[in-house]
Amino acid sequence: MFGFTAAAALATGVLTGLAPALRSTRIDPARTVGGGGRGEGAGAPERRLTNGLVVVQIAVSMVLLVCAGLFVQSGRNAGAIDVAFRTDDLLVLTVDPLAQGYDPPRARALFQRIAADVGALPGIRSASWARRAPVARGSSSGSVGTLDGGTAPEPDRAIVAVNHVDPGFFETVGIPLIRGRGFREDDAAGDRRVAVVSERAARQLWPGEDAVGRRIVNPETGGTPFEVVGVARDAHMSQSPFDRPPFVLYPFGPRLAGPATLHVHADGPPAVVSAMVAEVVRRHDPTLALLDAGSMDAEVRSMPMLVSTRVGAAAIGAFGMLGLLLAVVGLYGVVSHAVVRRRHEFGIRTAVGATPAAILRLALGRGIALTLLGVGVGAIAATGAARLVAGFLVDVGPDEPVVFAVVGFLLAGTALAACLVPSRRAAKADPLATLREG
Repeated sequence: MFGFTAAAALATGVLTGLAPALRSTRIDPARTVGGGGRGEGAGAPERRLTNGLVVVQIAVSMVLLVCAGLFVQSGRNAGAIDVAFRTDDLLVLTVDPLAQGYDPPRARALFQRIAADVGALPGIRSASWARRAPVARGSSSGSVGTLDGGTAPEPDRAIVAVNHVDPGFFETVGIPLIRGRGFREDDAAGDRRVAVVSERAARQLWPGEDAVGRRIVNPETGGTPFEVVGVARDAHMSQSPFDRPPFVLYPFGPRLAGPATLHVHADGPPAVVSAMVAEVVRRHDPTLALLDAGSMDAEVRSMPMLVSTRVGAAAIGAFGMLGLLLAVVGLYGVVSHAVVRRRHEFGIRTAVGATPAAILRLALGRGIALTLLGVGVGAIAATGAARLVAGFLVDVGPDEPVVFAVVGFLLAGTALAACLVPSRRAAKADPLATLREG
């Protein structure tokens, strides 16, 4: 890496120095001597190239800073996302007894004993099991068909998020039931097939009608009908932070497969009770592996789309600030060079009565023109670039006017501040000394 970086830096230095070096071999001696050594020999093509590079630097900085601003605003919106269930005081802990030799009946009995003992701990309000946490990685979706005249009859099915939960899940996680009831212990043990659907699923499957008492068909269970016994409030049951997809919940237990997640509602921070809960699990089986123990808040914040939003904001913001620094340095160099080339002119103007304010305006002229041109070109390019990343933004549009305005003022103000230093130096220069140098 060091060798590659050194070679790239060396090649960049050679390539950028080659053009002016070749140009210096074609200087007209008579024109240079006639110019008094003041550097007037630089032609219009060279000035246009220099000005163009500065405009490009400012425009690229505008694009990067706008994208960074959109990601920052998106990250703020994502941090305030309402998942519609409790997160701060909810501990989640995953185990997989089936992978460690348990059969389903023994695993179900183990789950019941652990939930009862954890629920009896001091500082614990309730504990319940589910196949997975609501927004955990690996959240599954499935298709359901409707009977009784629904909008998704066989073979046309609706796609919904799917989870299996025990009777205490709704109280523990904080998802209220709007209509009907939740699950009972005999729902998991008996032959009766029941389900709870979300409000959105009920609206989608039976628009304008009561979903309670209707039947759905799940092809994963052989097509046996499930009776809808309750409707729960919409909540996030997938890894997407943008939407609350419709979901269907089934009783936890009858079809155990893979790991299960214990949800613990505590009076305080989950980190305080985590050790006590882990001790209860080890007391029942010291060999049982504890997986992904942590707070539900951490689960929400680790959703891939939210992580990518934060990383994108940090990375693009860093590149944007680097581009801003390069643009400021380039603009400072251009204005400073123009001031040096025109110092004889400024001296004459001052000698014949021009005020320092007038000289300051003349010196700032090129910097202001290049800055405004760069910001304008950058705003146009940023509009297109923002639309390319629109799919990664949370509750913020790619044409957010506040972001564009803030970035434009920031870039213009910073660039003009860089131009002000050499311009003030030109305005304060002693005209007699300048004329003697000429």
